[in-house]
Amino acid sequence: MDNVIDRNFIKLTFIGDIMCELPLLKAAHTKKGYDFDSVFVGTTDLFNSADYVVGNLETVFAGKSVGYTRSLYSFNTPDSFLDSLKRAGIDMCVTANNHCLDRGLDGLKRTLYELDKRGISHIGTYLSKEASDQIFVKDIKGFKIAFLAYTYGTGIKDNHVELPDDFSYSVNLLIPQKIGSPIKYSKVEGEVPYIKQFISRLISEKKKLQLKKMLKKPVGVPRMDSMWDELIDEKLLEILKSNIGKAKKQADYVILNIHNGGQFNSMPGDFSEYIMNFCVESGADLVVGHHPHVVQKASFIANKLCAFSLGNYSISPSTPYMLFENLPQYSIALHVYIGKHFLIHYSFSILKIVENRKGNLTIYDTYDLFQKCNEYNRMSLFKNIREIYCRFSQNSGENFNVKKEYRLYEQ
Repeated sequence: MDNVIDRNFIKLTFIGDIMCELPLLKAAHTKKGYDFDSVFVGTTDLFNSADYVVGNLETVFAGKSVGYTRSLYSFNTPDSFLDSLKRAGIDMCVTANNHCLDRGLDGLKRTLYELDKRGISHIGTYLSKEASDQIFVKDIKGFKIAFLAYTYGTGIKDNHVELPDDFSYSVNLLIPQKIGSPIKYSKVEGEVPYIKQFISRLISEKKKLQLKKMLKKPVGVPRMDSMWDELIDEKLLEILKSNIGKAKKQADYVILNIHNGGQFNSMPGDFSEYIMNFCVESGADLVVGHHPHVVQKASFIANKLCAFSLGNYSISPSTPYMLFENLPQYSIALHVYIGKHFLIHYSFSILKIVENRKGNLTIYDTYDLFQKCNEYNRMSLFKNIREIYCRFSQNSGENFNVKKEYRLYEQ
């Protein structure tokens, strides 16, 4: 059924985290501005085979005047990045994540305006209370598909932006904004505690990580998301459940995008498991996870697919905080084939990010990359593709062969 579009069914494709970090930003700079087209050209054919493509956009587009990305953890990207995403075939961006407030509410709003200008749909962050109350339902060749998106937080520890109560509608939250952050930040000024400011002036986080790498010390460890009582906010979860219920009345199929979890951990933690079960029990037909920056398992819960993390569609492997033991340069493109009133099947492709010496990226379908490799590189590539296949599908990988698409079956 590869590369087939028929009037009797539609094909939806979901990709992982879309990021533009400092190495890529510098590499894409030209005399005329910024050019990102080469990053996405390797997956254009894959996207063209789908009726609708959805990705998790982990940057804002707040404009040149407020400064493009300068730090490791707070992003602002040139508008031309969106032009390249549009040309690559991205139809919708999930905007509810821990970077949606990296340039405050103004940055959030301008991002949505720029997406609208290019005809790219978006879910999870909003310009008004009225917009946040609406369920996004897309009619795709006569199939009504509802999309929802929620995030565990907004990166308050790094961007220091606290949402005022009268703008709480701006982001769909799973838990209260400041839960999990040890420091309370000012709502108005966004002040950082003096001691932290002083330390940051002495040595940046980037230099600290680079120094650790130079000394051959670990820059970090994979972080699991644990479970504790404060994470369960009945009011927010009731809103989520209610919106799933409203979506089911308006659409044939309800898809929930969840931004949550630890980072660089190949297995999800207890809170991720809890949230996935809650979403399915509340009526979601499919749950797609983001944020861990590596591929995690796809599980069937009550016959509904929960993909805990699709990994990184676009990220710079040379970024100092990168942990490589769980293969963050690989990701999943999840394909969902839907017929009238029933699901046909799930499948997936495996993608890989390749970074050159200048910091530029190209994202490949690993099937295409495998065909181009010499025998020596093929052995290593095969091993990694097989590992990602086994982790996501939870299959043993016996008699594994590299393919364009792999079927997902309930265990």
